[in-house]
Amino acid sequence: MQNKLLISSCTGLGNFIQKTPMIKSLHDYFPNAKIDLIVGGLDNAETVLKDSKFINDNIDCKNNKSIIKKIQFVLEIRKKNYQYIFLPFDDYISIFSKILLIILCKSIFVLHYHSLKSFKRYIRIIFFILCPNVILVPLMSARREIDLNYDLLQAIIDKPIKRNYETFIQIYHSDYILKKFNLNKFEYIIIQPSSSSRGPTPKNCSINKIIEICSAIKSNFPDKKILLIGSIIDYDNDIEKLLMKCDFLINSIGKTTLNNISNLMQSALVSIVHDSGALHIGGAVNANMIALYGPTDSSRTLPFNKNIRVIKSQNECTNLMFNFRMNEKQILKKFPNGYCMDSIKINQIIDEISSFNK
Repeated sequence: MQNKLLISSCTGLGNFIQKTPMIKSLHDYFPNAKIDLIVGGLDNAETVLKDSKFINDNIDCKNNKSIIKKIQFVLEIRKKNYQYIFLPFDDYISIFSKILLIILCKSIFVLHYHSLKSFKRYIRIIFFILCPNVILVPLMSARREIDLNYDLLQAIIDKPIKRNYETFIQIYHSDYILKKFNLNKFEYIIIQPSSSSRGPTPKNCSINKIIEICSAIKSNFPDKKILLIGSIIDYDNDIEKLLMKCDFLINSIGKTTLNNISNLMQSALVSIVHDSGALHIGGAVNANMIALYGPTDSSRTLPFNKNIRVIKSQNECTNLMFNFRMNEKQILKKFPNGYCMDSIKINQIIDEISSFNK
Protein backbone atom coordinates (compact mmCIF):
# COMPACT_ATOMS: atom_id res chain seq x y z
CA MET A 1 0.00 0.00 0.00
CA GLN A 2 1.34 3.43 -0.95
CA ASN A 3 1.10 6.08 1.75
CA LYS A 4 0.31 9.67 0.74
CA LEU A 5 1.70 12.26 3.14
CA LEU A 6 1.54 16.06 3.10
CA ILE A 7 3.84 18.48 4.98
CA SER A 8 3.42 22.23 5.22
CA SER A 9 6.62 23.93 4.04
CA CYS A 10 4.86 27.27 3.80
CA THR A 11 7.49 28.72 6.13
CA GLY A 12 10.89 30.40 6.26
CA LEU A 13 13.95 28.98 4.52
CA GLY A 14 15.80 28.11 7.72
CA ASN A 15 12.69 26.53 9.24
CA PHE A 16 12.21 24.34 6.20
CA ILE A 17 15.83 23.17 6.08
CA GLN A 18 15.38 22.03 9.69
CA LYS A 19 12.53 19.81 8.48
CA THR A 20 14.74 17.85 6.07
CA PRO A 21 15.89 15.21 8.61
CA MET A 22 12.24 14.49 9.45
CA ILE A 23 11.32 14.34 5.73
CA LYS A 24 14.08 11.81 5.13
CA SER A 25 12.94 9.75 8.14
CA LEU A 26 9.37 9.66 6.81
CA HIS A 27 10.72 7.64 3.88
CA ASP A 28 12.38 5.23 6.34
CA TYR A 29 9.10 4.58 8.18
CA PHE A 30 6.89 4.77 5.06
CA PRO A 31 9.15 3.26 2.34
CA ASN A 32 6.56 3.54 -0.44
CA ALA A 33 5.33 6.97 0.55
CA LYS A 34 4.62 9.83 -1.81
CA ILE A 35 5.40 13.00 0.10
CA ASP A 36 3.97 16.31 -1.09
CA LEU A 37 4.63 19.81 0.23
CA ILE A 38 2.37 22.78 0.87
CA VAL A 39 4.32 25.71 -0.58
CA GLY A 40 3.82 29.43 -1.02
CA GLY A 41 6.03 31.12 1.59
CA LEU A 42 7.90 34.29 0.67
CA ASP A 43 11.25 32.51 0.80
CA ASN A 44 10.28 29.77 -1.70
CA ALA A 45 11.93 27.47 0.83
CA GLU A 46 10.89 24.32 -0.99
CA THR A 47 13.36 25.08 -3.81
CA VAL A 48 16.21 23.67 -1.71
CA LEU A 49 14.72 20.21 -2.39
CA LYS A 50 13.84 20.85 -6.05
CA ASP A 51 14.28 17.63 -8.08
CA SER A 52 14.96 15.72 -4.86
CA LYS A 53 13.94 12.06 -4.67
CA PHE A 54 12.27 12.82 -1.32
CA ILE A 55 9.51 15.08 -2.67
CA ASN A 56 6.74 14.09 -5.06
CA ASP A 57 4.68 17.25 -5.68
CA ASN A 58 3.87 20.77 -4.41
CA ILE A 59 0.55 22.44 -3.58
CA ASP A 60 0.39 26.25 -3.44
CA CYS A 61 -1.22 27.41 -0.18
CA LYS A 62 -2.57 30.67 -1.70
CA ASN A 63 -2.30 32.05 1.82
CA ASN A 64 -2.64 35.71 0.90
CA LYS A 65 -5.37 35.32 -1.70
CA SER A 66 -9.15 35.53 -1.55
CA ILE A 67 -11.46 33.26 0.43
CA ILE A 68 -12.43 31.56 -2.83
CA LYS A 69 -8.76 30.74 -3.51
CA LYS A 70 -8.38 29.35 -0.01
CA ILE A 71 -11.43 27.13 -0.49
CA GLN A 72 -9.98 25.91 -3.79
CA PHE A 73 -6.73 25.14 -1.97
CA VAL A 74 -8.59 23.06 0.64
CA LEU A 75 -10.63 21.20 -1.98
CA GLU A 76 -7.46 20.41 -3.95
CA ILE A 77 -5.99 18.76 -0.86
CA ARG A 78 -9.23 16.95 -0.10
CA LYS A 79 -9.21 15.30 -3.55
CA LYS A 80 -5.79 13.78 -2.92
CA ASN A 81 -6.89 11.74 0.13
CA TYR A 82 -3.71 12.06 2.18
CA GLN A 83 -3.27 9.64 5.05
CA TYR A 84 -1.43 12.16 7.22
CA ILE A 85 -1.08 15.95 6.98
CA PHE A 86 1.66 17.53 9.12
CA LEU A 87 1.24 21.16 10.20
CA PRO A 88 4.35 22.32 12.13
CA PHE A 89 4.27 25.30 14.49
CA ASP A 90 6.01 27.61 11.99
CA ASP A 91 3.74 27.31 8.94
CA TYR A 92 2.01 30.42 7.54
CA ILE A 93 -1.29 28.80 6.58
CA SER A 94 -4.23 30.89 7.78
CA ILE A 95 -6.34 29.57 10.65
CA PHE A 96 -9.36 29.75 8.33
CA SER A 97 -7.68 27.37 5.88
CA LYS A 98 -6.63 25.02 8.68
CA ILE A 99 -10.15 24.82 10.09
CA LEU A 100 -11.57 24.10 6.62
CA LEU A 101 -8.95 21.42 6.02
CA ILE A 102 -9.73 19.68 9.31
CA ILE A 103 -13.49 19.81 8.76
CA LEU A 104 -13.53 18.79 5.08
CA CYS A 105 -10.68 16.29 4.76
CA LYS A 106 -10.64 12.70 5.97
CA SER A 107 -6.90 12.87 6.63
CA ILE A 108 -5.31 12.64 10.06
CA PHE A 109 -3.81 16.01 11.00
CA VAL A 110 -0.68 16.11 13.16
CA LEU A 111 0.03 19.57 14.51
CA HIS A 112 1.80 21.44 17.27
CA TYR A 113 0.12 23.31 20.09
CA HIS A 114 1.65 25.67 22.62
CA SER A 115 0.72 25.96 26.30
CA LEU A 116 1.39 29.72 26.51
CA LYS A 117 -1.63 31.55 27.89
CA SER A 118 -3.75 33.22 25.23
CA PHE A 119 -7.53 33.31 24.84
CA LYS A 120 -7.32 32.71 21.07
CA ARG A 121 -4.93 29.83 21.62
CA TYR A 122 -7.26 28.20 24.15
CA ILE A 123 -10.16 28.45 21.68
CA ARG A 124 -8.06 26.81 18.96
CA ILE A 125 -6.92 24.00 21.25
CA ILE A 126 -10.51 23.30 22.31
CA PHE A 127 -11.53 23.11 18.64
CA PHE A 128 -8.63 20.77 17.84
CA ILE A 129 -9.39 18.52 20.82
CA LEU A 130 -13.00 18.13 19.66
CA CYS A 131 -11.87 16.96 16.20
CA PRO A 132 -11.33 13.18 16.08
CA ASN A 133 -8.94 13.46 13.11
CA VAL A 134 -6.44 15.73 14.92
CA ILE A 135 -3.34 14.60 16.83
CA LEU A 136 -1.98 17.41 19.02
CA VAL A 137 1.76 17.45 19.74
CA PRO A 138 3.11 19.69 22.52
CA LEU A 139 5.57 22.40 21.50
CA MET A 140 8.29 21.86 24.08
CA SER A 141 10.62 24.57 25.34
CA ALA A 142 14.45 24.42 25.15
CA ARG A 143 14.17 21.87 22.34
CA ARG A 144 15.94 21.83 19.00
CA GLU A 145 13.70 22.73 16.10
CA ILE A 146 14.77 19.55 14.33
CA ASP A 147 13.45 17.61 17.34
CA LEU A 148 10.20 19.59 17.31
CA ASN A 149 9.66 18.40 13.73
CA TYR A 150 10.61 14.85 14.68
CA ASP A 151 8.00 15.02 17.46
CA LEU A 152 5.29 15.19 14.78
CA LEU A 153 6.56 11.95 13.28
CA GLN A 154 6.93 10.31 16.69
CA ALA A 155 3.25 11.02 17.39
CA ILE A 156 2.19 8.51 14.72
CA ILE A 157 4.89 5.84 15.21
CA ASP A 158 4.30 3.39 18.04
CA LYS A 159 7.96 2.89 18.91
CA PRO A 160 10.97 5.14 19.51
CA ILE A 161 12.12 6.71 16.24
CA LYS A 162 15.74 7.15 15.22
CA ARG A 163 16.73 10.81 15.03
CA ASN A 164 19.41 11.92 12.61
CA TYR A 165 20.31 15.61 12.93
CA GLU A 166 22.05 16.18 9.61
CA THR A 167 20.09 18.63 7.48
CA PHE A 168 20.47 18.53 3.72
CA ILE A 169 19.65 20.45 0.57
CA GLN A 170 19.71 19.48 -3.09
CA ILE A 171 23.02 21.02 -4.15
CA TYR A 172 24.85 20.92 -7.48
CA HIS A 173 28.56 21.49 -7.00
CA SER A 174 30.19 23.92 -9.42
CA ASP A 175 33.15 26.32 -9.46
CA TYR A 176 31.34 28.55 -11.94
CA ILE A 177 30.09 30.93 -9.27
CA LEU A 178 33.60 31.37 -7.87
CA LYS A 179 34.88 32.32 -11.31
CA LYS A 180 31.97 34.74 -11.78
CA PHE A 181 33.13 36.79 -8.79
CA ASN A 182 36.87 36.10 -9.29
CA LEU A 183 37.21 34.17 -6.03
CA ASN A 184 39.54 31.38 -4.90
CA LYS A 185 38.57 28.71 -2.39
CA PHE A 186 39.13 29.72 1.25
CA GLU A 187 40.56 33.09 0.18
CA TYR A 188 37.42 35.10 0.85
CA ILE A 189 35.04 35.85 3.72
CA ILE A 190 31.26 36.04 3.34
CA ILE A 191 29.13 38.64 5.13
CA GLN A 192 25.34 38.46 5.28
CA PRO A 193 24.39 42.12 5.95
CA SER A 194 20.65 41.54 6.20
CA SER A 195 18.07 38.78 6.44
CA SER A 196 14.32 38.12 6.47
CA SER A 197 12.10 38.47 3.41
CA ARG A 198 9.25 39.56 5.69
CA GLY A 199 10.62 43.01 6.52
CA PRO A 200 12.54 44.45 9.51
CA THR A 201 13.71 41.97 12.12
CA PRO A 202 15.51 42.36 15.48
CA LYS A 203 17.78 39.48 14.42
CA ASN A 204 19.79 41.79 12.12
CA CYS A 205 22.73 43.98 13.02
CA SER A 206 22.29 47.62 12.05
CA ILE A 207 23.99 48.64 8.83
CA ASN A 208 26.42 50.78 10.85
CA LYS A 209 27.47 47.69 12.81
CA ILE A 210 27.96 45.79 9.53
CA ILE A 211 30.15 48.66 8.26
CA GLU A 212 32.25 48.33 11.44
CA ILE A 213 32.55 44.56 10.93
CA CYS A 214 33.55 44.87 7.26
CA SER A 215 36.10 47.61 7.98
CA ALA A 216 37.68 45.58 10.80
CA ILE A 217 37.95 42.49 8.59
CA LYS A 218 39.55 44.51 5.81
CA SER A 219 42.07 45.94 8.28
CA ASN A 220 42.94 42.63 9.95
CA PHE A 221 42.80 40.35 6.89
CA PRO A 222 43.85 42.55 3.95
CA ASP A 223 44.61 39.53 1.75
CA LYS A 224 41.03 38.20 1.99
CA LYS A 225 38.23 39.35 -0.28
CA ILE A 226 34.85 40.09 1.32
CA LEU A 227 31.67 38.97 -0.42
CA LEU A 228 28.12 40.07 0.43
CA ILE A 229 25.29 37.54 0.10
CA GLY A 230 21.54 37.96 0.37
CA SER A 231 18.32 38.19 -1.61
CA ILE A 232 17.21 41.03 -3.86
CA ILE A 233 14.73 42.00 -1.13
CA ASP A 234 17.74 42.85 1.07
CA TYR A 235 19.10 45.27 -1.53
CA ASP A 236 17.61 48.47 -0.15
CA ASN A 237 19.01 51.86 0.77
CA ASP A 238 20.92 50.34 3.71
CA ILE A 239 22.85 47.96 1.46
CA GLU A 240 23.57 50.79 -0.95
CA LYS A 241 24.91 52.79 2.02
CA LEU A 242 27.13 49.84 2.98
CA LEU A 243 28.59 49.62 -0.54
CA MET A 244 29.24 53.36 -0.61
CA LYS A 245 31.07 53.27 2.74
CA CYS A 246 32.98 50.06 1.96
CA ASP A 247 33.86 50.14 -1.73
CA PHE A 248 36.14 47.10 -1.32
CA LEU A 249 33.15 44.75 -0.91
CA ILE A 250 32.06 42.35 -3.64
CA ASN A 251 28.29 42.42 -4.04
CA SER A 252 26.49 39.20 -5.03
CA ILE A 253 23.08 40.26 -3.68
CA GLY A 254 20.39 39.62 -6.28
CA LYS A 255 22.94 37.90 -8.55
CA THR A 256 22.86 34.39 -7.10
CA THR A 257 20.57 31.40 -6.69
CA LEU A 258 20.26 29.34 -3.51
CA ASN A 259 22.51 26.75 -5.14
CA ASN A 260 25.08 29.47 -5.88
CA ILE A 261 25.01 30.64 -2.26
CA SER A 262 25.49 27.10 -0.96
CA ASN A 263 28.54 26.68 -3.22
CA LEU A 264 29.93 30.06 -2.16
CA MET A 265 29.50 29.28 1.55
CA GLN A 266 31.06 25.86 1.17
CA SER A 267 34.20 27.36 -0.39
CA ALA A 268 34.57 30.43 1.85
CA LEU A 269 37.13 30.69 4.63
CA VAL A 270 34.19 31.59 6.87
CA SER A 271 30.68 33.03 6.51
CA ILE A 272 29.38 35.58 9.02
CA VAL A 273 25.61 35.21 9.15
CA HIS A 274 22.57 36.10 11.24
CA ASP A 275 20.05 33.55 12.55
CA SER A 276 18.49 33.08 9.12
CA GLY A 277 18.12 30.85 6.10
CA ALA A 278 21.79 31.43 5.21
CA LEU A 279 22.82 29.93 8.56
CA HIS A 280 20.93 26.74 7.73
CA ILE A 281 22.16 26.61 4.13
CA GLY A 282 25.68 26.72 5.56
CA GLY A 283 24.77 24.11 8.14
CA ALA A 284 23.48 21.75 5.45
CA VAL A 285 26.75 21.99 3.44
CA ASN A 286 29.02 21.95 6.52
CA ALA A 287 30.42 25.44 5.88
CA ASN A 288 32.64 27.33 8.31
CA MET A 289 30.43 29.95 9.97
CA ILE A 290 30.23 32.61 12.62
CA ALA A 291 26.60 32.85 13.73
CA LEU A 292 25.50 36.20 15.17
CA TYR A 293 22.73 35.79 17.74
CA GLY A 294 20.71 38.18 19.87
CA PRO A 295 17.01 37.87 20.71
CA THR A 296 16.48 34.47 19.12
CA ASP A 297 16.82 31.13 20.87
CA SER A 298 20.07 29.44 19.84
CA SER A 299 19.11 26.32 21.81
CA ARG A 300 16.29 25.84 19.27
CA THR A 301 17.70 27.09 15.97
CA LEU A 302 21.48 26.56 15.96
CA PRO A 303 22.65 23.84 13.52
CA PHE A 304 24.56 20.91 15.00
CA ASN A 305 27.74 21.37 12.92
CA LYS A 306 30.99 21.54 14.89
CA ASN A 307 32.49 24.22 12.64
CA ILE A 308 30.10 26.97 13.75
CA ARG A 309 31.13 29.64 16.24
CA VAL A 310 28.40 31.59 18.04
CA ILE A 311 28.72 35.23 19.09
CA LYS A 312 25.85 36.69 21.10
CA SER A 313 24.81 40.28 21.52
CA GLN A 314 24.47 40.74 25.26
CA ASN A 315 21.82 43.30 26.24
CA GLU A 316 18.15 43.45 27.28
CA CYS A 317 17.15 41.63 24.07
CA THR A 318 19.22 38.50 24.61
CA ASN A 319 17.10 35.33 24.34
CA LEU A 320 13.80 37.24 24.46
CA MET A 321 12.38 34.73 21.96
CA PHE A 322 13.21 31.74 24.16
CA ASN A 323 10.21 29.42 24.49
CA PHE A 324 8.26 31.75 22.15
CA ARG A 325 7.84 34.39 24.88
CA MET A 326 8.06 37.24 22.39
CA ASN A 327 7.98 37.39 18.61
CA GLU A 328 9.95 39.61 16.26
CA LYS A 329 7.22 42.24 15.88
CA GLN A 330 6.81 42.59 19.64
CA ILE A 331 10.57 43.05 20.10
CA LEU A 332 10.78 45.67 17.36
CA LYS A 333 8.02 47.67 19.09
CA LYS A 334 9.99 47.63 22.33
CA PHE A 335 13.50 48.24 20.99
CA PRO A 336 14.76 50.37 18.06
CA ASN A 337 15.81 48.59 14.88
CA GLY A 338 19.37 47.26 15.18
CA TYR A 339 19.59 47.72 18.97
CA CYS A 340 19.25 44.03 19.83
CA MET A 341 22.32 43.03 17.79
CA ASP A 342 24.55 46.06 18.26
CA SER A 343 26.29 44.68 21.35
CA ILE A 344 28.12 42.21 19.12
CA LYS A 345 31.85 42.59 19.86
CA ILE A 346 34.00 43.24 16.79
CA ASN A 347 37.11 41.79 18.45
CA GLN A 348 35.27 38.50 19.02
CA ILE A 349 34.51 38.27 15.30
CA ILE A 350 38.15 38.95 14.42
CA ASP A 351 39.34 36.31 16.92
CA GLU A 352 36.95 33.71 15.49
CA ILE A 353 38.03 34.47 11.91
CA SER A 354 41.63 33.99 13.04
CA SER A 355 40.74 30.55 14.42
CA PHE A 356 39.65 29.51 10.91
CA ASN A 357 42.60 31.26 9.19
CA LYS A 358 45.34 28.84 10.30
